[in-house]
Parts: sequence; C-alpha cells; structure tokens
Amino acid sequence: MEGSIPRPYSEVTSYQIPYRCLCPHGWQATNLLVSVCVASTHVAISSLRMEPQYMIMGEAAGVAAALAVKSKAAVYQVSVSELQKTLRKYGAILSTEEVASNRGASLSFTPRPESEDAL
Repeated sequence: MEGSIPRPYSEVTSYQIPYRCLCPHGWQATNLLVSVCVASTHVAISSLRMEPQYMIMGEAAGVAAALAVKSKAAVYQVSVSELQKTLRKYGAILSTEEVASNRGASLSFTPRPESEDAL
C-alpha cells in the first residue's frame, strides 16, 4: 500500500509539490499548465485538492507561464530554479526549513496529551 494511515496526534510529514505535476508531457502540449487536475497518486491527491494548494499551484503556474513567455520557451522547459527564485522573491515558502527560518518557528514535534489528566 502506498502512503500510510494517519493516527490522531501522529507526526505528519510535509511534502513539496513538483513543478512537473503541472505540466503535461511535452508531446501532449507545449503551452499548457494544469493547476487543478494535477498528476498525482491517490494518496497525494487527498491533500492536493484543498483550496490553499490550488492557490499555491495557481501562483506557480502563473509565474511559470510568465517565465515561459519571457524566455520564448515551452512551459516544460522553464527553469525550476528560476521559478523557485521568482516565487521566493514574491514571498512564497517552498520548504519546511524556510518556514522555521522565516517565521521563527520550531520544526520539533510535540504531541498533544490524550486526556486532561495528562496535563
């Protein structure tokens, strides 16, 4: 089985969304980015289909389209490092390490107590 079944208060890992899931294969289309019907596994789609992820992928698709037009290239030829650099310039957070460093947060996990008596 792919993935795992979450348990209450269990540690949840984060993941990055690869640019390639927004792009059809080059032989299918050269100027199409898909930010809603992305290519993903059945496990990943359960969290990818939420509104915040649609917003994130839509922003990435818009920036990638602008970079493709600017460089006169197909969307699948857009430089991922240039895309990431541009997204960061506009305040996008692309990894959990950036959350901690930019916001002063801790990456350590502390489970909540299961009952009031545990306090």
